[in-house]
Amino acid sequence: MDRVFEWLFKYPPVVFERGEFSFAAFSSASARAALVAATLSGAYLIVRRARQLLPRRMKIVLLGLRLSALALLIFCVLQPVVIVPSIIPHTATVAIVVDDSLSMTIPDVNGRSRAEAVHALLASEGTFWRALTAKFAVRVFTLSGGELTDRATVPRTDLATGLERVLASLHGESLAAIILLSDGAHNARRDLSALLPTFAARRVPIYAVGVGQRQVERDVELVRVNVPRRVLKGSSVKADLLLRCGRGLERRVTVRVIEGERTLQVKPIECAREMGSLAVALEFTPPEAGVHRYVFVIDPQPRELIPENNRLEAIVEVRDEVARVLYIEGEPRWEYGKLRAAVADDEQLNLVSVVRTARGKFYRQGVESGEELVQGFPERPEELFRFKGLILGSVEAGFFTREQLEWMEAFVARRGGGLLMLGGRRSFSAGGYALTPLAEVLPVEVRHERSEDPRESEQEVAAYAPMLTADGREHPITRLKADPAANERAWRALPRVTVPEVFTRAKPGAIVLLEGAKALRTGVRPVLLALHRYGRGIGLAFTPSDSWRWQMEMGSSDLSHETFWKQMLRYMVSFAEDPVTVRTDADAYEVGDEAPLRVEVRDELFRSVPNAAVEVEVTTPHGATERVRVEPSLESGGEYIGALLVREPGVYRLRARAQRADRELGEAEAQLIVREPDREYRGAGQNVELLKWLARETGGEYHPISEAEALVPELEYSAGAHSIRVTKELWDMPIIFLLLVGFLSLEWALRRRLGEI
Repeated sequence: MDRVFEWLFKYPPVVFERGEFSFAAFSSASARAALVAATLSGAYLIVRRARQLLPRRMKIVLLGLRLSALALLIFCVLQPVVIVPSIIPHTATVAIVVDDSLSMTIPDVNGRSRAEAVHALLASEGTFWRALTAKFAVRVFTLSGGELTDRATVPRTDLATGLERVLASLHGESLAAIILLSDGAHNARRDLSALLPTFAARRVPIYAVGVGQRQVERDVELVRVNVPRRVLKGSSVKADLLLRCGRGLERRVTVRVIEGERTLQVKPIECAREMGSLAVALEFTPPEAGVHRYVFVIDPQPRELIPENNRLEAIVEVRDEVARVLYIEGEPRWEYGKLRAAVADDEQLNLVSVVRTARGKFYRQGVESGEELVQGFPERPEELFRFKGLILGSVEAGFFTREQLEWMEAFVARRGGGLLMLGGRRSFSAGGYALTPLAEVLPVEVRHERSEDPRESEQEVAAYAPMLTADGREHPITRLKADPAANERAWRALPRVTVPEVFTRAKPGAIVLLEGAKALRTGVRPVLLALHRYGRGIGLAFTPSDSWRWQMEMGSSDLSHETFWKQMLRYMVSFAEDPVTVRTDADAYEVGDEAPLRVEVRDELFRSVPNAAVEVEVTTPHGATERVRVEPSLESGGEYIGALLVREPGVYRLRARAQRADRELGEAEAQLIVREPDREYRGAGQNVELLKWLARETGGEYHPISEAEALVPELEYSAGAHSIRVTKELWDMPIIFLLLVGFLSLEWALRRRLGEI
């Protein structure tokens, strides 16, 4: 478009944008008087000639054409000019900075790689290079500081360091501008915004030339994989994958889960016809305890441009430990016995239960000693905090002291435990929990008194068939079968359950997994199972009082009841951490990255310990050990932070040890994966917004590489210490000649049609 403009108006648009318009013929009074006389005379003759007998509308058209032609002639006689600042040739330097990172090897520029397109643009015989060197002293740099080639090899893009290096190397020279040739894939830790004031202070604009497609079309990318970092032995692992599907490839892709030499799962996926993201869930069960390294792979497509982004790795630690869950029941009932029976054969769960048989009398099962839970509940908070989960059955709030209720709230909020309340005649509102600390922990609104709202108090239909919600179809608690369709059928086959207290909604932010299939008269379905995060832990509400029907009224081969409760208890204890934890911000890093480390130290009541002595030992993939220094965090008490520079691919093992004075507070272990650099191939479309922002903040402009030649006049016609004011004549612009010929030709054609010629 700029070329067409320049052909019509003789000069590029920037001349008119930055120039001052004037008329050279107005330099003397005599010239102005003669011009005015000639204009009035010409207009008089034209108007007088228009008195012939013609329709009024035609007279106006012919008069307008004549006056327009006269105006153009007068415009030319006035000698129009534009005065614009122009760089004095070869008095200023332009620095060209070329991105030489790996993403520049992507072949998405008309069949060429981005690096090849840049190399062609900078060829000495090219018009861009000739036009630029005709006006400026040109210096060429790379972002990495290496030699310029048509092959890119640097594993990451660091725009901040590269631009800063160029600015420092040209210190003292008359630098007019920097031209950045890049796809904008800045993925280093340095903050670009801190560097830009330096460019503004030196009045050095950055002109960004964007290379590559904004969205790479012929590509399928595995964007993200989320897996739990730790699970109990025997638990299934749910992996949530996010794929980005491009255009121009086959719609069906295949996802694989690999561990070592074994392929654990193969799943075909249908991509949408249009470009976009697609969420995929995979589920598998690790066969044994230990650290498992999983590789998630999308099979490459025949014409795919970036097969390097089809692979991600994740680590899952499978713990062979026993999680203790405390179950308090206020009365003997079927739910108690069947729940215990459901998890009895799970070696990773220890259900410690107390059922009140009479006032002050308790039946205990699963206790470690005869003294444990003699009073029906832990006598000290640290005894409660040794458990990872807590179930409250049909037991009223008055059974506990106010202090014990506060312990339970802290058990979830600080310790990260899971608290589940079951439906019963002494649960929820009927149990008097509305004014207790547990009211906030539960995911449903517990009322002080029964509501008069018919939606909340409808009790004539007390039995409901369980039905999965949209969230329930994907949640590990409610996955009775691996196949989604089979899972739906399994839930529909289960018997109805009784709901003593109907809840028609959960709290904001809570997730409802199960609803009653038979709606109330208002059309609202009652909540059967809901959960939400509370502090570090999780609060759950299971409103039915007789899930035992799912075992007693089904065939002996149906294990839905057992599966549900095992998954429920395993999930509710999964948020409980040890007093000392060590973690990194991500599961996987690239060679050369600096991985932030965080060690959290808490005491037996899971209160922060700000003055601990913390040691972190790291074992590299090749077996070498090193220590990483951690310092107390200024933002969070009890947290100690450090950083680990990872230099080789493989699995790094971290071990943290904390003590205070002579007292050992605990140890923790974690793992992280380090892979060969591939960050350049992820989200590899041109970052147009970043490049535009860079240019805008420094006073430059952005252009795609196809319009790079438009940069030369923008640089040429810029004001500065090395520019002068240049006058450019406008009377001979082709647009004037074309308009003049057009007006006269149209008038002639109209007169000929009217028979005047």
